[in-house]
Formats: sequence, structure tokens, C-alpha cells
Amino acid sequence: MVHTVPDWPVRASYDFLLPVNLLIEPAVPPPGVAPLTLKPDDLPVRPLERGDYVQLEGFVVSEVDVHQNTLTLNAPPRVDGLPAAYRVRLHPVPTDEIQQQVGDEVTPVAGRIVETRADQLQRIVQEALAFSGDLTVAALTSPHGTTLPNPLALLPTLLSRTRNVRVSTIHGDLNLENILVEPTGRTVSLIDFATVRRDHALHDLLRLETEVVTKLLPEILAGSTLLVETIRMFYEQLHEAVSDQEHRAPARPLLADLDKPFQTLVTIRSMARQCLFDAHDWGEYYEGLALYLVGALKFKNLDQLSKRVTFWTAAVVCSLVAPVVRRA
Repeated sequence: MVHTVPDWPVRASYDFLLPVNLLIEPAVPPPGVAPLTLKPDDLPVRPLERGDYVQLEGFVVSEVDVHQNTLTLNAPPRVDGLPAAYRVRLHPVPTDEIQQQVGDEVTPVAGRIVETRADQLQRIVQEALAFSGDLTVAALTSPHGTTLPNPLALLPTLLSRTRNVRVSTIHGDLNLENILVEPTGRTVSLIDFATVRRDHALHDLLRLETEVVTKLLPEILAGSTLLVETIRMFYEQLHEAVSDQEHRAPARPLLADLDKPFQTLVTIRSMARQCLFDAHDWGEYYEGLALYLVGALKFKNLDQLSKRVTFWTAAVVCSLVAPVVRRA
């Protein structure tokens, strides 16, 4: 059953895709240093930085990893049923102190910030792009001069938005490995329903498009001397194809090698249109896709080329968000 929800908070539905907000090493602050109290319902106004000392209060355990000696904490469940959305990870936690259960509220604990979310993402992107410049700027320029919005700089804006959306039961982990196709009868089956839930109706389709970007595009674009420019052309053609409801002829990308991912994404987008709150407002889709793509950068199974393709695709998608939103 699908129903519409006004003013849906994007952060509550999408924050989990990204790295944790803070990586914290449990530690007693040095003499004379007063830790900043950090509560889920009273987060600091100023951005926290590496090296800051904090004291966590009111958080609950969301993940326990006894092999890595880490505890991941989150805000308590929201009264409106939406997921909590401020995660911190403690590491290393002594073995004798890690016997916590998911859902337990932790006693106040002090520690030093080792990395913020911004630190983690900037490090990942710098390694993938072999880039040593400033990743806090609003726009970035490709090696061949194409200027695009910086998706890392746009994260706070994307997460702070509220939108009218459609909500439905979703699979929750609809990746390519969880879709089985029986070749003879051409029947399709889904597996792994461990994360089924009610959430923004676009989640499954955004996950599938992210899979296409991270797994199909890199092998085609390997060796491309105009990587960013090819991605931009591909996505502009894709947007034109799916936005033109009167389009009659089969859409084709300019580069024949990209036909398979192009047709796959056209199919995904045709299903996505039915899930949009406003079938003419692709901004809702692109904002979610940008968050999925940036979140995918944290996956350790992606090689450097895949991360470059994913990052620059996120930048291209962000360039499509602004004009689409202005028309909405």
C-alpha cells in the first residue's frame, strides 16, 4: 500500500547511507579540557572537529562488532516511527566493556573525535581522485575543465530538506545479487528480505541505479580520457530521455558501448516515475541518488576507478538537481 506523507525529513530516511557522523576514541579529557556534551536531542550548533573531546549521553547501541571492538551508537527511536539519524562509532572499546546489546542505552562516555563524516569522505575522495586540493569548496573542476557542484559540500543541504513523498513497503536491499532471473522462462525472483520496511518509495530503485553506476559503468569507462565529460553527457541524455513523456523512438546514448547501462537506467527511471510525488519533479529522485552515490564511496569492495566514477556521477547528478528543483 502506497500513501503520501507531507514534509518527510530526508535525513531520517537517508542518513544511514553515509559514514557515521563521528568516529570517537574513548578517552579521558586531559586536565583543563571540558568535553562538549553531546545528546541526540541537543546537538552542537558549531561543526565538530577532529581532536574535540565530547561526552556522549542518551545514545543507544545500534551495532556491536566484537571482532573489531567497536560500538555504533545512534539516537533513540523517533516517536514518529522514522529512523534515528545521528550515529557515532566508538573504537577501540575494551573487550570487557563491549558486552552491550542492540537497543541498550549507554552510560555517559567521554572520548576524542578521531574523524568526522566530512573527514572520512574527503579522505576517500582524495585517495580515489589522487586529489590534494580543497574538498570543502562549492564546485570542483575536472582535469579537462568541466566544473560541477561538489557533492560533499552539498550534503548538509540535501540532508536538511523535507519533501512531500510517497511511502510504501520496500525491499530495503535491492541490489543486483538479490535479483534472480530464470533464463528459460525469463521469470524474476527477489531474495533476502531481511531489511523489508516502510520507507520512501524510491529507495529500492535508487539502490539499483547506484549498482549500475558502481558496477557497470566503470568497466565500460576504464581507459576513458574524458571520464567526467562522458558521464555528464550520458546523464544529460538519460535525463532528456526519461523527462520527455512524449518520446516515441527508442532512446539511445551517443556512445554505443553505454547502451546496456543506458537502457537499464531508462527502465529503472520509468518505474521511479510512478513513485515520485510529482511525476514532473525529478529533483526528488536526483537528491536521493546523490546521497546514495556519496554513501557508496565508503564501500571497501569498490576499486579506485569505481570510486572515481561514482564520485563524479554524484557531481553530475547534483548539477541536475538545481534546475529541476527550480522548475518544480
